[in-house]
Amino acid sequence: MDPRRAPAPLLLLFVLLLLVPGALPPAAIPAPAAAPREDTVLLLHTNDLHGHIENAAALAGLAKAERAKRKDVLWLDAGDAVSGTPVSTVFRGTPIFAVTSLMGIDASCLGNHEFDHGWARIASFREAAAHPILCANARDPEGNLLADAEWRVFDVDGVRVGVVGLLTEKTPGMTVRRGNEGVRFEKAKDALLRLLPAVRAESDLVVALTHLGFEEDEALARTVPGVDVVVGGHSHTPLPGPVEFGRTVVVQAGRYGERLGRLEVVVDLDRRRIARWEGRPVVLAEAADPPLDPAVARTVEELERKVEAMVDVVVAAASRDLGKADLRDLVEAACREALGTDLGLMNEGGLRAEIPRGPVTIRQVWNLLPFDNTLVRVRVPGKALPPRLAKGLDPGKVYTVATNSFVADHLERHLPGALEGAEDSGIPLRDAVVDWVRRRGDL
Repeated sequence: MDPRRAPAPLLLLFVLLLLVPGALPPAAIPAPAAAPREDTVLLLHTNDLHGHIENAAALAGLAKAERAKRKDVLWLDAGDAVSGTPVSTVFRGTPIFAVTSLMGIDASCLGNHEFDHGWARIASFREAAAHPILCANARDPEGNLLADAEWRVFDVDGVRVGVVGLLTEKTPGMTVRRGNEGVRFEKAKDALLRLLPAVRAESDLVVALTHLGFEEDEALARTVPGVDVVVGGHSHTPLPGPVEFGRTVVVQAGRYGERLGRLEVVVDLDRRRIARWEGRPVVLAEAADPPLDPAVARTVEELERKVEAMVDVVVAAASRDLGKADLRDLVEAACREALGTDLGLMNEGGLRAEIPRGPVTIRQVWNLLPFDNTLVRVRVPGKALPPRLAKGLDPGKVYTVATNSFVADHLERHLPGALEGAEDSGIPLRDAVVDWVRRRGDL
């Protein structure tokens, strides 16, 4: 009945009921919305160590200090642990993984330089590493996975973090062919799309641990939904901090262990995605007395002691700082004289260091030329020479060129007009350059 049309006595009763507390049932009050369940993960990250273990004790000390304060730490490394220093070169990379294990790295992925000694050597790396090496898209000639696993879920203080390892499918063009025949590389994006539903189903946070390069990482972040973080390597990009593309955060920490990347994420456990994040790398050169891990420091010292008699030998003196262009000319001259050819050719990517003014040691030459390349003689028509070498030469004449075995493996890219019949001398490139520098004396 409408109270406005009720008889007076009923209307009076209705008013009294409104005034008496508890006389009518209470109106339904919406319950307050439940606060989202959130938890944190601190992602530490490194990439492209390239055998540079001189900073390993400091990196490990910083990570240990974080772990002393909190339990939610996960340390990931994005590949290319080997190739770049005498310790790595002499022992063919394996001790570097013993060092990364002592450092406390929780997982790494394969990089293209893990193939520098042939794919079969990766088994030694896996045996030396106490942490899993992940890669979803590289298989041996029989179709067997070359890594420990394609992906793995880590329980980080109650947060399930799924990590997928990915390597650039361009690796065959970045490493020597000998020892890598028949290795198969799936496209990284295809591998990620293939695995993502299973990883997402078991994870609160999904991380792509990649050795692709920053531009490729950005492309993945923009085109593959469902990835929360990309921890990258390969391009040696020293990002000043994390970068967000859509809902995906991308990080990379330069090279050589010069930085310890740091990304703290708050995870929405109900939606299983990042709620908030912040981060900034620790730059060791700017850090005030970072703590050193004593066990890692002792191991590094022991490894360096094993090679110092071989490489810490002065063979010449540089009268000025020698940059990449200077050193390229120097190496090409050494190649040319070693094989008695008309010209020398060194690929820019094979030069991995610079040499400052002062005494020049064998170690510096090895750091400059860390790869196990040999000298190769090829014949190239003048018209097919790179412009840098062809200036003033007869385009109709065939010239002999001394280069390295990596270039000889990829002549279609470096010397596309070379004639058939390349001759490998078997002479190690490093040895030829050390001998040339020693004879020269002053650089």
